[in-house]
Amino acid sequence: MARRSLRSGSTTIRPRPVSHVIVSLVVNGQTALEQTKLFGGGKDPYQFDLGQLPPGHSEVEVSGGWAGMSAQPGVELAFTDANGRNWIRYASERLIQIHLPADDYYRLDEPVNWEAP
Repeated sequence: MARRSLRSGSTTIRPRPVSHVIVSLVVNGQTALEQTKLFGGGKDPYQFDLGQLPPGHSEVEVSGGWAGMSAQPGVELAFTDANGRNWIRYASERLIQIHLPADDYYRLDEPVNWEAP
């Protein structure tokens, strides 16, 4: 298993826990929604559902070999902040507010299996 590091705290995210976090491993500048089309619209095996992500440094373990030799890997985070607003931080580090919870935005089947990091 390879380990990828994730940070939930930065200058643009308050240093408070975020909830309903969906972590998507993406390649070559794609968004998670674009990448999901490659899996026929089904569950992306490189998308992880977390319950809450505390401020600071967190890690999620993923299987190796997910990106390939010439791929440019990235991490996309969708989450709900402490004020109930929903956001996506793309692998490009662009942060945008969305008007749906992350599981609805990604059209994930219910129930979402929220895991602790």
